[in-house]
Amino acid sequence: MFTVSFFGSKSIDEKTKNKLKKLIYNTITEEKNIEFLVTCDGDFDAIVLQCLKEAKKELIYHAFYITCVLTSKSNNSSNEFSVFYDDANATFQKDEKLQKAINIINRSCICVFNLDDNSDYVQKALRYVKEIDKPYLNISDWA
Repeated sequence: MFTVSFFGSKSIDEKTKNKLKKLIYNTITEEKNIEFLVTCDGDFDAIVLQCLKEAKKELIYHAFYITCVLTSKSNNSSNEFSVFYDDANATFQKDEKLQKAINIINRSCICVFNLDDNSDYVQKALRYVKEIDKPYLNISDWA
């Protein structure tokens, strides 16, 4: 399965939204057995879901999966997520949202970021992606 995840929380402009839509359409038409992981937490995630719903309507002969990942606090107390290190690689982050982001990143073939978003969550997720050498792209910079 080819898995794509998305990270960002702020809204994006129309130009970047069109890039996102093009990326999604290209992925759907070029890859097989695709899963899109979306956290459904903010404006960026809502735009990603909107683009995926539009693709579902327009690309009816292409199959893909959309998985909405809930990152809010849950009663799940299992310790199934990787440990996320801060800049010094010494202190553990206890934030459940970041732990779930790590799980999403580990499951993904590529991570798509809205790097115009300077939120702590997005920046820490990006640091982890770079640390494990996971392929990623910044949707704002994508052609």
